[in-house]
Amino acid sequence: MTACEETVLEDLWVYYCRECDYGTHVYSCAAYEDQESNEEEEGEASTSPASRIKSLMKAQDEMAAMQLEARIMNDANEAALDLWDQPKRRYYW
Repeated sequence: MTACEETVLEDLWVYYCRECDYGTHVYSCAAYEDQESNEEEEGEASTSPASRIKSLMKAQDEMAAMQLEARIMNDANEAALDLWDQPKRRYYW
């Protein structure tokens, strides 16, 4: 982006030229490199099969974590119920 024939860095909020007394908003903010790379990956996600697979694997990891959390909570609830009721046999295979 250029203004007043000077290069403007897009990672800044505003550009101001002292000679012209001209200021403008650059429509972007300073961000960490990790955030910028994530935004670029999201933009490429619709075109790149590798990024689609990466997002699918991420979703599968999140699902597995949620299932593990649910299983742990279920086991904890059953253990709490066993304190008031007679213990039951559980068969695992």
